[in-house]
Amino acid sequence: MQRDSGPIDFSRLKEMAGIDDDGGLVEQIISMFVDSVPERLAALHAARTAGDGHALTHAAHALKGSASNIGANQLAEICGGIEQHAGSGGPLHSADAELARVDTAGTDAINTLRLYVSRRATPPRSAG
Repeated sequence: MQRDSGPIDFSRLKEMAGIDDDGGLVEQIISMFVDSVPERLAALHAARTAGDGHALTHAAHALKGSASNIGANQLAEICGGIEQHAGSGGPLHSADAELARVDTAGTDAINTLRLYVSRRATPPRSAG
């Protein structure tokens, strides 16, 4: 179920910002997510290449959870599909369609979050 058409559901970040006085916690969470995505994507592909359904299920589940927590719903949805296919015990090639999309969704989420952080860090222009 896709809740938002963009790579990031900003309402999730707004919820976090509501409990973060100076914005430092939100930026730290974003940074941790952005830094972890490439490694998690590599783990997905390595598991598929190795034909390891258990590792693929685990890697997809881990990325799905962190993506969902930060509002990267498209990425979470794709990972959910990978997790479902890999965990079904069927042939792993049934997850290949989602694996083909996961890198783009990961990159889109990273780029959108980096832009979000850079815009928050830019001081407002003075009116004068």
